[in-house]
Amino acid sequence: MPASRRPFVLAAVATVLVAAARFFPAPALLDAATGASAPGFHLAIPLGHLLLTPFSTLGDVAVCSSVPQDISLILCLILLAGPFGWFGLGLTRKESWRPLTALRVIGLWSLLVWAALAWGALWPRAPARIEADDADLMAVDFHSHTSASHDGRSWFTPAANLDWHGRAGFGAAFITDHNRVDGAREARRLGRTGWTPARGGTAPLWGEELSLHDAHVLLYGVEAGVDNEDYRGLEGLERFFRDSRGKLGG
Repeated sequence: MPASRRPFVLAAVATVLVAAARFFPAPALLDAATGASAPGFHLAIPLGHLLLTPFSTLGDVAVCSSVPQDISLILCLILLAGPFGWFGLGLTRKESWRPLTALRVIGLWSLLVWAALAWGALWPRAPARIEADDADLMAVDFHSHTSASHDGRSWFTPAANLDWHGRAGFGAAFITDHNRVDGAREARRLGRTGWTPARGGTAPLWGEELSLHDAHVLLYGVEAGVDNEDYRGLEGLERFFRDSRGKLGG
């Protein structure tokens, strides 16, 4: 096949594969315990999200994955530098084996991969929205962070947290920052003042994520907060669970 035609063939094959995938759709929502399709809810995909597929989907994967998963994703994508150079750039077999050409291909492909992931993680895209089939059902997020957490983004304030949950279709969200309740307190203040996020209201609920001995424990409804320094070590973890049956209200 002439090198000049390969990019067009690659584009045609990719288009056919994306179109064919519509005939074998995966469940939009899964039950975390069983892995089966979650009944009673469906995803409403914004037009902008759909038009930018598969980039928007790649961005969603990057945002919702852990750091080790993101690293694995990046490495897998970089391994595609070879096919990218051979088909996408229309290089000949001889050209693709030249060291400088190979380095340029890998560098260009890596730059594209990083740009795509950075766009997915940082650009304020419209998220897919959870919608209930029954008006009596509500989607609730039981674990979310804000900028108050050590691993939270500085711009993801309690207001931004509630705004995102509102646009994503959640009726309520527990604010469970690491070892502090500042974010939950601010979110509750916003709720009491009648502040409503975009595209529907999300009720902010008290929560906290305690870092204990080899464990992360979620607390719900404890407005005063719990100091994890009082429960250090394995003995502290055991004492925490004893206390949770009494003074912590568990």
